[in-house]
Amino acid sequence: MSKNYVVLVIEDNDQFRKFISRTLSPLCQVMEVDDEPAAMVQIKRHHFDAVIIDINLHGKESGFDILKKAKEKGLFTVMLTDQDNEESVTKAYKIGCNHYLTKDRSENILKFIIKERISELEGHFTPSFFQREYITQHVPLINEISSLKKRLMDNRSLLILGPTGTGKTRLAEIIHTISGGKPENFIALNVSAIPENLLESELFGHVKGAFTGADREKKGMLELANEGTLFLDEVTSMPLMIQQKLLKCLDERCFYPVGATKSVVVKFRLITATCEDIYKLIQEDQFRLDLFYRINGLIINIPPLKDRSDDIPLLVKYFLKLGSRQVIIKEEAMMLLKKYSWSGNIRELKSVIEQLSTIESGEIHAHDLPEHIQYNQILHQKQQHKRFLSEEHVNYVLKHGIFQYMDKVQAEMIYEILSKSGQRPMTAQKMLKASTAGYYKMFAKAQRFRDDLKSDVVAENQNQLQ
Repeated sequence: MSKNYVVLVIEDNDQFRKFISRTLSPLCQVMEVDDEPAAMVQIKRHHFDAVIIDINLHGKESGFDILKKAKEKGLFTVMLTDQDNEESVTKAYKIGCNHYLTKDRSENILKFIIKERISELEGHFTPSFFQREYITQHVPLINEISSLKKRLMDNRSLLILGPTGTGKTRLAEIIHTISGGKPENFIALNVSAIPENLLESELFGHVKGAFTGADREKKGMLELANEGTLFLDEVTSMPLMIQQKLLKCLDERCFYPVGATKSVVVKFRLITATCEDIYKLIQEDQFRLDLFYRINGLIINIPPLKDRSDDIPLLVKYFLKLGSRQVIIKEEAMMLLKKYSWSGNIRELKSVIEQLSTIESGEIHAHDLPEHIQYNQILHQKQQHKRFLSEEHVNYVLKHGIFQYMDKVQAEMIYEILSKSGQRPMTAQKMLKASTAGYYKMFAKAQRFRDDLKSDVVAENQNQLQ
C-alpha cells in the first residue's frame, strides 16, 4: 500500500487513537487529533483520503458536526461509537457517512475498509497533488481530475474547456506526465499566437524549397510530438483548411509536410483546449463537427476562479512562497481578494501577488491592493442597487407595451399576495397597504387581465390548429 494516502483519525481516547494509528500505519499516513476544533482546522486546510471520527468527543456528540464539514468537502468518512443506537446510526447515514462502526468490533473491519478505500483510489491523484501540483480544493474539479487516471489508460484524446488563465496548459502537462510521458516529449502550441500563413508549416513542417524562404527542412509540431503528447491551446482559432488537414492526420496517423511527397507516420496523444464556446462555433460552421468528435475522447471543464473562491487563499500562499521574501497577507486583504471577480483567473491572481510580494513592510493590508480590487465590492453593490428591472421585464415592455406590463405586474402581485395571505382578502388588503375600495378595484382588474390572457392563448392555439 502507498504511503501517499493520508487518513485523519479524530479520537479523544489516547490509547484507542494510538491503537488505530498503529493498525493503519502499514497502509497509509495517519494524522491524529483529539478534539473538534483541531479536526475542523485540519479538514479545512487539507484533503484526506479518509476521515475516521469518534462521535463522542470530550463528552459532546461533536462528531456529527465534524462529519457535516467532512461531507461538505466530499471526504470519505467512517464513524466510530461506543453505543450502537438506532438514532445515531440513522443520523450519521443521513448526513452522509460511508461506514458506521462500534469500537469493540472495529479492529479488523476498519483495516479492511481502509484497504478497500486505498484500492479504490489506486489510479487517482493523492490529496497532496491538489496542494502542490494542481492547487484546488474545489470538490467537483478534484473529482473530475481524479477520475482522469482511470480513463486515460488508452491513448484517447482530451479536450479541456475553461476560461483563459485557469491552468489548462498546466493540466495538459500533468496528464502527459501521469501517462508516462517524458518532459521533452510534451509539445505545446498556442494556435492563436501563430499567424495563419505560418500555422500549417508550424504544425506539419515543410521541406526545403516548399515556399519562398524555406531554405531548409523543418520538422512540424506533429512530428516532434511523436511517441509523446501534442497540446494545442486555443484550437478553435485554427482555420478550417488546417482543421481538415489535422483531421486527416488523426484518422490516418500520418501526414505530408508542406511541399513533401512522402508521408510521415506519427503516434501521439492529442490534448486540445479552448476558452471559446466550441459548441457555438460548431453551430456557426467555424469549427468542424467531425474534428470535434475526434478531439473530445474525454472532456474536462475547468471553472473560473470566481466560482471557486476557496482556492484563492491556497493559490495566494503558493505564489507568495515562490518569492524570495517572506510576506504575510492580512485577513481583510484576503477577504477582498476572495470577493474579486478575477476575469484573468489564476494568471491575473499570480500577477497581482507578484506585485504585492515587494511590499516593504512584509505585511499586505487591504489598502495595499490594487485600487480596482479595493473598490470592486463597492462597485458591485452599486450595480446591484441600480438594476431593478431584469432583461425579461424590458423585453416584455418592448413586445407588449408599458401599460400591459403594468397590468401584468399588478395582476401577478395581487394573486401572489392573496396566496401568501392564505386566500384571505382582508389580510391581503393590509399586506398591500391598500384601501378596501382600492383593493377590490385592483382585484377586479387583475381578474379581467387574467381572463383576457386566457382568451388570447385559446385563440392562438386555435389558429395554430387551423
